[in-house]
Amino acid sequence: MRILVAEDDWFIREELAARLTALGHSVIAVENGQRLLDELGAVQPDIVITDYQMPCKDGLQVLDEMRRMDAHATRQVIVFSGQRIGEQVHQMGGIYVQKPDFTQIWDTIEKLASIAH
Repeated sequence: MRILVAEDDWFIREELAARLTALGHSVIAVENGQRLLDELGAVQPDIVITDYQMPCKDGLQVLDEMRRMDAHATRQVIVFSGQRIGEQVHQMGGIYVQKPDFTQIWDTIEKLASIAH
């Protein structure tokens, strides 16, 4: 699957990209929400993973803008955060993962990948 990741923390961004690549996914990783939105058209990801707190645009702003864009309205978006924003994310049609639970991210990606096939 093609996965677009936005995370401002370099270490976490690299860890996500390396692990997802090792699992056989094609990954593009960027450092903020605006870059994620800028890359959407070119990358055409199957799944988007975004941190909540980032410069330029946060994860909820990214999710909101994607839902307003016809071409990306139904794309799977995972928002992960150490803050308790799960209700907001679910109301906006996203999937919430508590940070730093990477196991939950891998499990969610596996479930989404099995649904897609």
